[in-house]
Amino acid sequence: MRKLAPLFVAVAVMLLAVGCGKEPPDAELAAAKAAVADAEAAGAGVNCPEKLKAAEDKLAEAEAEYAAEEYDEVRITAAEVIKLAEIAKACPPPPPPPPPPTPDVVMPPSAAPIYFDTDKYNIREGMQARAKDNAEKIKSGWTSKGNSVIIEGHCDERGSEEYNLALGDRRAKTVKNYLTAYGIDGKQIFTKSFGESQPVDMGHNEVAWAKNRRVEFKFKK
Repeated sequence: MRKLAPLFVAVAVMLLAVGCGKEPPDAELAAAKAAVADAEAAGAGVNCPEKLKAAEDKLAEAEAEYAAEEYDEVRITAAEVIKLAEIAKACPPPPPPPPPPTPDVVMPPSAAPIYFDTDKYNIREGMQARAKDNAEKIKSGWTSKGNSVIIEGHCDERGSEEYNLALGDRRAKTVKNYLTAYGIDGKQIFTKSFGESQPVDMGHNEVAWAKNRRVEFKFKK
């Protein structure tokens, strides 16, 4: 009888070991599921979709093993799931997309006023160089981009309102003709007369009047 005792002990140990192996690995499977959910909550679906899918596929494998009561395999697979989920969770977010290209900013040119003699609407000799400089700036930096220019004609306070409106109109059209002769499309040039209504100098003398007899340029996209 004493000889049989060690045999009973060995058998009991084997049965205990087998019993432990057959214990459902609920905790391990739950930890694997939690790890995958954690990775998804951390943005792995966007940051690292391939690695997250690998963890999800491995989790599905563990669940199939659990259903088949292959508990030892479940424990091994669940550990692999956790490792894959941790890798997916640690993925950095992708870099932001590059900003859209900045459109070319076209600034209106700086065109100086053209001044006129009393009751005249021709571009006098002293204004010819300025007119040419303006035309070059307007053509190269503005109308060539498809933009428009408005030429405004002005007069001094002397003369009737009707006379000055007509004179301002002639001055504006003279400058328009100059620009079209320089190669600027006339469809991009508009004229407007303000007569004496918008003086830049409110004085009532020749100095003020000389400043007010002018054409100004405004720019429109």
